[in-house]
Amino acid sequence: GHCMLYGVANEAIKHQVKIIDRMEAVRIIHDGKKCLGVIARDLTNGQLIAYIARGTMIATGGYGRIYKQTTNAVICEGTGAAIALETGLCRLSNMEAVQFHPTPIVPSGILLTEGCRGDGGILRDVDGYRFMPDYEPEKKELASRDVVSR
Repeated sequence: GHCMLYGVANEAIKHQVKIIDRMEAVRIIHDGKKCLGVIARDLTNGQLIAYIARGTMIATGGYGRIYKQTTNAVICEGTGAAIALETGLCRLSNMEAVQFHPTPIVPSGILLTEGCRGDGGILRDVDGYRFMPDYEPEKKELASRDVVSR
């Protein structure tokens, strides 16, 4: 996420694109065929503002908060995807491709650094059973994040 953020921000600066912070897109303005801009909420005062533009980039973050158990930031609720889909002008694909952090502390959701696995940490279920050898017999806790998350 941060790499993409910095890449887009650097290009915006290079092309003198005006960046407006502390705004949340709530609706896409369209004519049924193309996007014309957005209606956004100013997060500092709640005011709704319409932005009309020749081009619109939706960069509203992820949607990991749609899951009951998550370590995603509170703002990652899928608003960008939802407002884009609502227009009927686009389709969403590969929505199941969500990366999960495999080592949160239950029930707090606080993240335990993945380095703990590299330093010899062992993952156990609620009953104390070491389960990773069942899924990845050779690598065990050192398996990749996607394998451990499953």
